[in-house]
Amino acid sequence: MNFVKKIWSFKLRVLHKALAWSKLHKAWSAVIALAVVVVLIIVGFGVAVYGFGAKNDSTQAMAKVVPYPAVVVNGSWGLVRENNFIINYLHHFYDASKQSYDDTTLKDQVLEQIVSQQIVDQKAREFKVKVSGDEVNQSYQDLVNKNGQTEVNKVLKDLYGFTEADFKGLIKNELLKQKLEKQLRDNKQWREIQVKHLLVKVDASADQATADAARAKAQKYLDEIKAGKSFADEAKQYSEDTASKDNGGELGYISRGQMVKEFEAATFADGVKVGDILGPVRTQYGWHIIFVEDIHGDNDYVIWRNAAKVYKLI
Repeated sequence: MNFVKKIWSFKLRVLHKALAWSKLHKAWSAVIALAVVVVLIIVGFGVAVYGFGAKNDSTQAMAKVVPYPAVVVNGSWGLVRENNFIINYLHHFYDASKQSYDDTTLKDQVLEQIVSQQIVDQKAREFKVKVSGDEVNQSYQDLVNKNGQTEVNKVLKDLYGFTEADFKGLIKNELLKQKLEKQLRDNKQWREIQVKHLLVKVDASADQATADAARAKAQKYLDEIKAGKSFADEAKQYSEDTASKDNGGELGYISRGQMVKEFEAATFADGVKVGDILGPVRTQYGWHIIFVEDIHGDNDYVIWRNAAKVYKLI
């Protein structure tokens, strides 16, 4: 009898374990099935986002939840939700201000904006630059104090479709960029180039003969400098830039964005080094001869962008 009882006890234990395993199996099956459905939904919306560029409400809502990458910058993701946010407020702005726009151009500009912000965020972490919530709130409050809360709310809502939180997010991005650049400038880590120049004026609308004659004068001065004459002396004698000629053409340290594009392109071109004499370079003001006196810093937005590994996914 004891032996029979033991047999039945063993069978009951096995049965209980089997039932428990069956329940667990069913639970896991349900979880797995749910996970598969979720994955299929995510993949389905992903196909819509990447394959068809879907911008409908349901796709945008899913992109707010799922971190679909729009672009990869040095291994960091710029998200589709960021892209949609910027596109939406720009559309709102252009429509509200009755301005036309090209969607393809806008898409490219927005992706580049996301790339730039990713690079700034990465460099801020590298150089340990942060923006606090108090700094963001103070900057916002300064704007309110200057313009009034009603006016600020109206502009944010009517012109951009922003909430206060949306706008503070943009303030934080701008403050981070400003603090990062200031720190690097203060530490002489920002790319700046010290230059002198000699200008031979010619009007932007001048005919070809007049422009060629002015260039020939600039070339003559350049040849004299290369033959050994002092750049400063030549600038004092011949430069038509009255603001700098008495100082031998000295312009001091410049960074990108401070000079007209042709002058900047020549000065910041790859391979330019201390002691180089550049030109003649034509701008809206005339022909420039540029002397590179000093270069310091290996950081600015163009340097960072050129070095970045960027993969655009949308």
